[in-house]
Amino acid sequence: MTTKDKKLLHLVNGTISSLKTLLPLHNEFEPVHVVNKHGGFQFGTMVSFTGDIEAELILHGDSGVFSQIGQHMFGMPIEGELLESFTGEFGNMVAGNLSTLIVEQGFQTDISPPTLINETTKLVGKAVHIIVKIKDVGPLNAFLIIENR
Repeated sequence: MTTKDKKLLHLVNGTISSLKTLLPLHNEFEPVHVVNKHGGFQFGTMVSFTGDIEAELILHGDSGVFSQIGQHMFGMPIEGELLESFTGEFGNMVAGNLSTLIVEQGFQTDISPPTLINETTKLVGKAVHIIVKIKDVGPLNAFLIIENR
C-alpha cells in the first residue's frame, strides 16, 4: 500500500469514526465510493487539512439536515444565522476529531477554519464520497479530496 493510500485510508476511517461519534441520531453509512465530479453543493461546510496530509473535507446536505442535527445536539431550533454558524462549527468538530485520530496514527496535521457553502458550488476532480443516512432526517454527504503530494 502506498503512503497516499494509507493517508486516504486513515482519512476515510477517521471521518466515519468522527461522524459516528458526533452525530446524535441513528444513522447508517452507505458503502464508500469514489466520484470524479459532483453536480453541486447547495449547503454545507469545507475544512482543509495541512501538514503530512493535504486534503479537504466537505460536509454537505440540505440545510434541514444540519438544522435537525443541531436541534438534537442542543435541544432548540437552529435556523438563520445560527444555522450557518452551527454548520461551520459542526464541520470544525468533525475535522478536529478527525485531525486527532490522524495524529494518533503518526501524521502531523492542522485544520483551517471552516468555510460555509451556501450557494451552488461544484466539485471538480476525484473525491471519496461517504453518505450517512440519518433516520427521519435525510442524508449527510462527506467528500474527501486528497491532494496529489
